[in-house]
Amino acid sequence: MCFEQHYMRILVERNGGEILRAFGMLKDRLGDLSLALYGEAQRCCAVMDVCEELGLPVACICDTQGSSGEHRDYYGVPITTPEALQKEFADSIVAVCREDGVVADLANKGLILIPPEYSKMLMVFSKRPSIRTFRENCLDGYAWAFDFFKDEISKQTVVDRLRLYFCGKPMQANTQCALYYEDGYISIGENEVFVDGGAYKGETSLGFIKRLKSQNYGHAHIYAFEPDTKMYPLAVENLSQCPNTTVIPKGLWSAEVELSFYESSATASSSFLNMPVSSAALAKAPVTSLDTVFAGVPDSDLPTFIKMDIEGAEKEALTGAADIIRRKKPKLAICAYHKPEDVFELPQTILNIRDDYSFALRQHENGVWDTIIYAV
Repeated sequence: MCFEQHYMRILVERNGGEILRAFGMLKDRLGDLSLALYGEAQRCCAVMDVCEELGLPVACICDTQGSSGEHRDYYGVPITTPEALQKEFADSIVAVCREDGVVADLANKGLILIPPEYSKMLMVFSKRPSIRTFRENCLDGYAWAFDFFKDEISKQTVVDRLRLYFCGKPMQANTQCALYYEDGYISIGENEVFVDGGAYKGETSLGFIKRLKSQNYGHAHIYAFEPDTKMYPLAVENLSQCPNTTVIPKGLWSAEVELSFYESSATASSSFLNMPVSSAALAKAPVTSLDTVFAGVPDSDLPTFIKMDIEGAEKEALTGAADIIRRKKPKLAICAYHKPEDVFELPQTILNIRDDYSFALRQHENGVWDTIIYAV
């Protein structure tokens, strides 16, 4: 089956979903009234795309992060402020597209809200990429990725991620191999130089050492990078007894700079890209490039295996390892689930550096995470 046939099937599945049928019921209840979508603008835009598909009129998007004062719109629908919502769109029914205690506050201000069960369904779409934006920016890339990957499991993984974004259907694991160690692609031997990009508490480095020991191998060196100030001390502690191991309190990027970073104690919620509405947990994180770290190092001491799970910074970090990739051709295990475009942009980035890699795409766990691109 070609990509276009898969895509058409996904559209049928999406438009026949239970949530979309409920949106049709909401349309009947609205009658001639229009919606005002209330929440972070990016998430409201994703909801508006669904409303447009079903003929639900949207009067405005109320951006709770605040407006710059300039004229803003999303395909002709004005993006306004909470203050303007009360003054200019008081006749609209408010659909809340965020999860907090704002509902009672809006009701106290005299605004009419849609029933809470519909708001919950709207928030499902608020957490997904805008379908309109996805079609414009990513669909051709997914078609490219489907044709690019040679094996059927990789092709199906591309389709499954497309279904995830369009339909919200969690992915199913399609390999029983350990994370970062897909059979037929990743094999490890004596004197590996391992880069653990996104070390977290050090589990991946410890797992690497354990795997080597099971084969009676030792490593030349491990470089573990972790910019989160909460996780870095734990990584240092957990790896303190491991020889030839360096834990570096920096993230990976294409240059030596400082970036805004959202730190959270919750699992897998830290991010360089997807910032929450509140900036309370934002911090400045130092980042570096692998080419900077290994500048002047002889080829024999360059990384032989690079793993990256770095919260959406993978493309930049690969660019920042271009010299190493050209000189050494290390094994690569790169997470491809932080951004919709990862599935095609990451292999394209590697190909632009060196075009003699073999690639595979695998889903290691049920859900939305642990989609890995392997390049060897």
